[in-house]
Amino acid sequence: MRRLNLLALAWAGLLAAQPAAAHGLDAGRMTIELEDTSLMVVVTPKVAHFEFADMSRDGRLDRVEVKAHRAQIRAAFDAAIAITDDLGAAPTCERTDVSTPVSGDSPLAATDHVRVTLRCRFAVAPTALRVRYAFASRGVVVVEAVRLRRPAPIAGRPSLPLRVGSSERVVLGSGDATARLLLVPGSNADSVTGASDLPPLAVGFGGFVRHGADHVLFGLDHILFIVALVLGTTRRRQLAAAVTSFTLTHTLALAAVIEGVIAAPSAAWVEPGIALSIALTAGLVAIRAAASPRPTAESAGWLCFTAALFGALHGLGMATTALETFADAASSMLVPFTLGAEVAQLAIAGLASVLAAALFDSGRAAAGGWRLGRQHAALSLVVVGVVWFALRATGDEAAGDQAVNTPASSG
Repeated sequence: MRRLNLLALAWAGLLAAQPAAAHGLDAGRMTIELEDTSLMVVVTPKVAHFEFADMSRDGRLDRVEVKAHRAQIRAAFDAAIAITDDLGAAPTCERTDVSTPVSGDSPLAATDHVRVTLRCRFAVAPTALRVRYAFASRGVVVVEAVRLRRPAPIAGRPSLPLRVGSSERVVLGSGDATARLLLVPGSNADSVTGASDLPPLAVGFGGFVRHGADHVLFGLDHILFIVALVLGTTRRRQLAAAVTSFTLTHTLALAAVIEGVIAAPSAAWVEPGIALSIALTAGLVAIRAAASPRPTAESAGWLCFTAALFGALHGLGMATTALETFADAASSMLVPFTLGAEVAQLAIAGLASVLAAALFDSGRAAAGGWRLGRQHAALSLVVVGVVWFALRATGDEAAGDQAVNTPASSG
């Protein structure tokens, strides 16, 4: 048991040292404008991609820092993006501009994003574009718009008119993401379509299912909340009911914001609240474990209530990111996103319950294993939740810049 105590303390220390902002958009957005052979790509990557320029180590860049490191930022961006047409030909890039997207005249006005503008020219007007952007780490890339100002020729066919001003938002998966933008003829919204070249496909039902799963699997604070629920019971039905309660209220809160029933909440209180939900749930688990050697039927009630209460909070945290990322498709994402999240949550809960049983409910530790082992593991989660709460409540963005929902970030 002493070894388990040391393990729990070490685990808490490691997790507390890696605070994660629950619902950040890691990679920013990408806008593409095409006019005949001229191409302009505007990307707003997070400052975390250019840590070498953050001289103040505050997770933000001001104009002074950008000016001092403009050449390095430009080189890093040029190395991260690759653009080709339907024939595999790359454009000639004429200029890369770097700026801070902040208003005001103060040189010290700072932001957590950088605006990088790439201007290129193709030898021949393309019928398709392939954009590969390798800055996306555990986040999503949003190809926000494609604007066609002039008709583009279709390979093997005479030039056909394309709907001027068409726009398509394409959401890509995490990792080295690739968007394939097809410029096809038509007079309706179909004149520009988008798809991902890399699995999983991040548009449509299947893509949203994957986003829901990634939202859980890459969300550390989401995972820890599920672990806290696992520590609250050894009964599979109780655990499944609690996880499902969490998912339902998470979805209801998310839907309420997306459909405009309630206003999108401020991350200033939602993010600390999510961290606090881990500490409070784990604290309740520790208290009940100290009072009872085994979970009872009463455990199901309080566990489901706690999961449902904080599920709504996590859903509010996800809502703002969903609106920013999926825009007009946010409403259609709810069902597949929830399905993916529920499957991932049940998988994590199942794995965690097996590990908990192996550690605390077998062998010589069986008699007091649930009470002591789970109690100490829960207390380690309390420590993590309190530390994250303090960091988020004090606005320590530099420490909490690891995105986890998505995809994406947790909650």
